[in-house]
Amino acid sequence: MSTITITPHGKFVVKAGHVGDAFVGRLFSDKPKAFRGHILESRGSTAIEATEQVIADFDRAMAIAGSSRRLDSITGAEVPTRFEFETVLRMIDIPEHTVALLGKLRAASANQITVQDFARVCHLASARDVIDGLEKLGAAICRELECEVPAGMRYYMMLRIPTGEFPKDVARLDLQPEFSESLVTLQQGSKRSQSSHAA
Repeated sequence: MSTITITPHGKFVVKAGHVGDAFVGRLFSDKPKAFRGHILESRGSTAIEATEQVIADFDRAMAIAGSSRRLDSITGAEVPTRFEFETVLRMIDIPEHTVALLGKLRAASANQITVQDFARVCHLASARDVIDGLEKLGAAICRELECEVPAGMRYYMMLRIPTGEFPKDVARLDLQPEFSESLVTLQQGSKRSQSSHAA
């Protein structure tokens, strides 16, 4: 981008400028934390139009996502959409040790590692420490997204537990697909796809 305009939008900020043959507006968290990069981008014939378009696209996407959350079939916990996970994980302050845990979580799930072995890999004392870390992260996610998930069950937003019970040490890690897919995007440093209005 050349000259950039910056426009606040709630807990977000839009940066717009000329890119190639179009004006592009990109929406970011106003105070980026552990995960950076833009959440959504849109184009327009001017910086103002691109800014207005990305704001409209984001507000619409969040409204649709909020009404499209899936209920876990075992626990009944409300699972945010991939878009919501990608957005909120760029907004909240995640402790360094939890960021490290997230960095290893998807690979551990793909390899069907046990919760106990995952705790050991992360230099944690027990499987309970893994669950407690995800429960705290879930609480922060619920505060931002207003998810209706009771305390003590928020890790179900991220973990898929076939029995619906706290996973025993020998249980295999299995992630909710929306959460797993969001981690791929965030950990690769990829940017959110352009909106439907993008060229």
